[in-house]
Amino acid sequence: MKDHIAPGAKVTTDQWTGYAPLAKTFESLARKPSGRKGSNFPELHRAVMNLKGWLRGMHHHVRDLQDHPDECCYRFNRSFMKEGIFNNLMARMVSTPPCHIKNISD
Repeated sequence: MKDHIAPGAKVTTDQWTGYAPLAKTFESLARKPSGRKGSNFPELHRAVMNLKGWLRGMHHHVRDLQDHPDECCYRFNRSFMKEGIFNNLMARMVSTPPCHIKNISD
């Protein structure tokens, strides 16, 4: 963290004991209880759950290395719009010009 976060930055973590030494480097370190199922850190909890799912085998169809982070970003972003995913898909299909099969290449 010391290599990637400025010492004056506000850092919020849970109360895991491994973060205790960071208080020496980051003066504005705020430590909150995790809450149930990551309720205080929803984005972090979502990222960790996506990583666990990826490790359990969601990545089996990926061939290129760049596809791994792309898939992870897609799943993370998609998790914010589950309720409206069908409406979002339909809106994109209606507003996008048609793509003919002859224009699609392998």
